[in-house]
Amino acid sequence: MLSCRTIAYLITSDGLEGSSWLTRLRVRFHLLHCKHCHRHTAEIETIGNVSRDTWNIASVDTATMHRLEQGILDEAFGGSDDHPSEPPGS
Repeated sequence: MLSCRTIAYLITSDGLEGSSWLTRLRVRFHLLHCKHCHRHTAEIETIGNVSRDTWNIASVDTATMHRLEQGILDEAFGGSDDHPSEPPGS
């Protein structure tokens, strides 16, 4: 089973977009059983929606958004070398 830290990173970083179907299935299974990760996922979606509504995202260039997202991930997960990786065989 995937760890809560890995689930949080995948959800926060949109890491599921390029993941295998097996990893996406594991994440869904984890979210069904872990109320904390389920709540975290809902909070991330709400924060994203409020941010898009508050900031006019269409007026911000892609490079700026990428730097902002990467900065948030680095702060939340302790730098780029500490990101949880996808489990082997996924």
